[in-house]
Amino acid sequence: MNGPLGTDGDAWALGPHAVRASGVAVLTEADGYAETAVLLFTRVAPDSIVMNWKDRGPRGYRRLRRGALAHGMPESYADDQRASRDPEAFDISNHRALSVTGGRPTFATSDVIVLVPGDIGRVREIRVPVSSAEEPLEAIYVAESDDGAFRYDRTARINGAETCPVCGMLMRAGGVHNASHGVPGHRLAGARPGDDLAGRAEYEAHQPRLDDPSAFRHTL
Repeated sequence: MNGPLGTDGDAWALGPHAVRASGVAVLTEADGYAETAVLLFTRVAPDSIVMNWKDRGPRGYRRLRRGALAHGMPESYADDQRASRDPEAFDISNHRALSVTGGRPTFATSDVIVLVPGDIGRVREIRVPVSSAEEPLEAIYVAESDDGAFRYDRTARINGAETCPVCGMLMRAGGVHNASHGVPGHRLAGARPGDDLAGRAEYEAHQPRLDDPSAFRHTL
């Protein structure tokens, strides 16, 4: 399991015990719990995430923007219980928590829970995108033990790769922006190919007033 890039040809293959995440979803809870970071291994960020974890019952989170999954840009998700009833939600109930030391290159604080799919138990190296305006970088975390403890090792350039100047998606060097990348944008304007009405019905149903303090929740 090499993630979405390792399976895209030998040039980016990482080997049997390493994975490359495509992004980081940051789940922010309304009740003050520490933020949860979910490593993503897909080219498209899910619109909503649901988990049944820590014996707290189903919890739903909704992405605060639409558009391409930009390299190194953390994806923010707000606590939204409607998302827990979304049949298309990305279910992370079977993910497991990692103990990460020195995670500041990719996680804003050390007080964060990092969740990964449960089937990467034998992985010894995890690569996570780092935001950079000049070149595609990734932070490399290596396993310290067999119980899910990882530590930051170094930051490295992704050889043979570039970030798309239009949407920020990671692509092979010399590539150009095309429809498969998706559209950069916010919650209303952005959309995936073939899904140009995504988000409009929900936005219209919640037309926010300009003085509504929760307006950003619907419009970003």
